[in-house]
Amino acid sequence: MTGRVHQATRAVVLAAGAIAFALFAAPLVAGRVYFERDTLTLSACAYAALRDALHSGAGLLSSTLGNGVSLAAYPEAHALYPPAWPVLGLAAEAAFSWVIVFHLAVGAAAAAALARSFAVRAPLALGAGITWVFTGPVLDLVTHGVFVVAAAWLPLGWWGARRLCGHRPARGVIGVVVAVAGALLGAEPQCAGTIIAIAALEVTVAIVRRRSHRRTVLVTGARWALAMVAGVALGLVAWWEQLGQAALLTRPSGIALAEATHWSVDGASAVAVLVPGALHWGADAGTPLAALIPAQAQQVPWIVNPYLGALLVATAVVGATQRRALTATALALGAMLLALGSATPLYALAWRFVPLFDHFRYPAKYLVPATLGLVVLAAVGLEHAARAPAGRRFARLSWGVAIVVVGAVVARWTPSAPALVLLAAVFPLVAALAYAPRSRAVAALLLATSVVVVAPQQLQIEAPFAPMPSILSGVAAQARRGGHVRPVVCIEPRLERRLVSAGDDDDAGSAAMRRAIAARAWLAQDTPVLDGLAAGMAYSATARTAVAHALGAQVSAGDVRAARALGCTYVIGEPPAGAGSTMLDAATALGPAGDYPEGVPVRPFAIEAPVPAVFVARDPVVTPTDQVVARLVSGDGDPVAVIDDPLARAGGRALPSGAGVVVSTLDWQRRDRATVGLQGTGGAVVGIRTLFIVGWRARQAGVELPLVRASGSFPAAVVDDVARGPVELFFEPVASGRAVASLLVGVGALALALALARTRGTRTARRERTGAA
Repeated sequence: MTGRVHQATRAVVLAAGAIAFALFAAPLVAGRVYFERDTLTLSACAYAALRDALHSGAGLLSSTLGNGVSLAAYPEAHALYPPAWPVLGLAAEAAFSWVIVFHLAVGAAAAAALARSFAVRAPLALGAGITWVFTGPVLDLVTHGVFVVAAAWLPLGWWGARRLCGHRPARGVIGVVVAVAGALLGAEPQCAGTIIAIAALEVTVAIVRRRSHRRTVLVTGARWALAMVAGVALGLVAWWEQLGQAALLTRPSGIALAEATHWSVDGASAVAVLVPGALHWGADAGTPLAALIPAQAQQVPWIVNPYLGALLVATAVVGATQRRALTATALALGAMLLALGSATPLYALAWRFVPLFDHFRYPAKYLVPATLGLVVLAAVGLEHAARAPAGRRFARLSWGVAIVVVGAVVARWTPSAPALVLLAAVFPLVAALAYAPRSRAVAALLLATSVVVVAPQQLQIEAPFAPMPSILSGVAAQARRGGHVRPVVCIEPRLERRLVSAGDDDDAGSAAMRRAIAARAWLAQDTPVLDGLAAGMAYSATARTAVAHALGAQVSAGDVRAARALGCTYVIGEPPAGAGSTMLDAATALGPAGDYPEGVPVRPFAIEAPVPAVFVARDPVVTPTDQVVARLVSGDGDPVAVIDDPLARAGGRALPSGAGVVVSTLDWQRRDRATVGLQGTGGAVVGIRTLFIVGWRARQAGVELPLVRASGSFPAAVVDDVARGPVELFFEPVASGRAVASLLVGVGALALALALARTRGTRTARRERTGAA
């Protein structure tokens, strides 16, 4: 019997993964990609930078993304994430789309295995796996780039925690370690923390139930602790370099509670949980449920389409009555309370007392683990309804109440509501109530259908981005011939704000912005990377982000001095860009491509006298770090003469004026190393146009030089005497030793956990055989 159960489980897991893979891969096979703001402008661009860096032999230091941010210090680039490696040869957006498909397929398989661990029969487990990856909160993860890794690792981690406490614990250890490490390597530490919390919940419940067996309690606790250490240590390999930049973090001591609770789940989202498209329908800006949603909730939320369906929610109520679903009930309720953010005291308590909790934001993200708990409860509820008459009666009552609730909402639905809404919201409930299914296969089909039917409206699938016209393709072609010193592109922040607020009163402008996106109008900071250029700022934890946002108002006002201070050589914006810049004509910007695409309202402008690739600061002024932005915004003097010392390497020494010193040669053949030849007498502050991060150092004639920051952005060496020879500026990772140590600790902890699990399992099996004899 046990063998048949395991065989059925393997079949269900493989079937769930294969079905999800086939459904989500179909658009990619047809030549389309998953296309959304975060997925495109952050994740795909990071993939482009990584591929470009690897092809050029530069390793993990890229001079494209963020004007020089180290890819080793940018976990979102997935440089150390194994699922990303097989697709790096593809176009960036296609590569990340396949990574999305991978995680959704793994998530379906893991959710099916998780349902089986709750004693759910094979058909319902298969339905639970498919339902999980088609729920609104999971599909919405696709739009948020790397957050999609939670779709796979959350159910796998939970399944592993249950196995770790029960039968075949070695498999559970591997599942938990892979899930925690995968979430961290995939740049989702909040997901890793959630998995750890779920595992702790399962272990606590298991220990309470076995409190009379002291040895079992100790072994289970030790197994869990070793698995957590192994998963975190292996996952931190991708984060040590980022943590090494702690001196430059904009929020090293956590986030204020008001900011942390931004984008909580509210009453409007509760309506959208039951009715698809209540908050946002596809690319349309309006909301069909405007009469039901307060005016302040009209802004696009973090989870745009949190649809679960009334059938899933009502059936989960049935499952919550079952003792075997205790941990699923606790997870669903606890995560939902956290998702409500400031509406309940739980989030504030966790923010204050749980370590590292105050470093994360957007409570709506906790709707994802809450959804996983509800999917498990729904599977258990349908199993209970199939087994017992009492379960069917309770299910009928729950579905009947759900029909009344959904009917009340739909009664206020506008006449323009798509027929699909009525089908998705009402039909599965009516079918379930009429049939009260004893057939698990039919029940699973109804549950999965209630969410799958809405999926085409929730996913944005478009043509590939790379082949579309680029308004700087001519400049990009020149950049590819120019080695590692590349043009840097700034974006007018006003364009990004208009893109986000596509539903404002300026309908014509909003339509123009949408056309501009399709024409690669570069309406986000990182998109220049797709053409091999450099971005004006890095979406990372370094102070560069704060400087860029602080100067954004000047860029929007047409003041190119701010863009120059950021090291930008081109600005994308609406005419006129202001004094100090020249609008490029079509021949220069597009090269042989011809005219600008019709309807694009923005133009490229070349900044006159931009910061050169290597520079000498004339009469530099040492400025306290907290006053740098104010000095740059004032536009007083040359921005590269505004010097601060965030790492205290100069030790408060006076800076040389640089009078009479000029650059004679620049050898920048590698992105992590530049050699500058100088002529003249005396000293100078010599900098290069790339991002200042902790690992940059300087040397002259074998002697280490102090390194300071110019213009709030660039590394610059303090040279006492230029006659001593060329100055070498180079980057060395600051945490490579810690990464290796972390890897060794993780492997060791995993080996110990597996040894403990196998030893315990062998002794248990021996006792069972002895007893049977």
